[in-house]
Amino acid sequence: MSGQDARGPGAPPGGGAPSGRPAILLVDDNSDVREITGIVLGDLGYSVVEADSGPAALAHLEGGSAVDLVMADLSMPGMSGLEMVTKARAKWPALKVLFVTGFADVQHYDNRMRGEAVIKKPFTATELDVAIRAALGLAAPE
Repeated sequence: MSGQDARGPGAPPGGGAPSGRPAILLVDDNSDVREITGIVLGDLGYSVVEADSGPAALAHLEGGSAVDLVMADLSMPGMSGLEMVTKARAKWPALKVLFVTGFADVQHYDNRMRGEAVIKKPFTATELDVAIRAALGLAAPE
């Protein structure tokens, strides 16, 4: 894959979900959190693809999954969300990301997180929707 598609240089692979709904790659090592968050995202109208680790998320991207946003847990065993996004952005610099974390995690990664979209657990469905729309550069619903 060249790291480019019809949306321009550095855009993530694919062109969004076939349904026209924004496609989110949800990355979390905790299956319960991933399942509940996936349900909430679906209820909010997003198309969801799940990955249980950083390497699995990279494999989805390499495979050409249609992704508008990567929503990644910051702290995961093996490869953190930040490490995964750093590797993905080496190939797709325009990749849009929303990190999900507990407060303590942000302090650990503070200097490397400047300018990144972050939502802290726990969050409501409304807070999640607002954070996703901001990360995607979409207007808030009226």
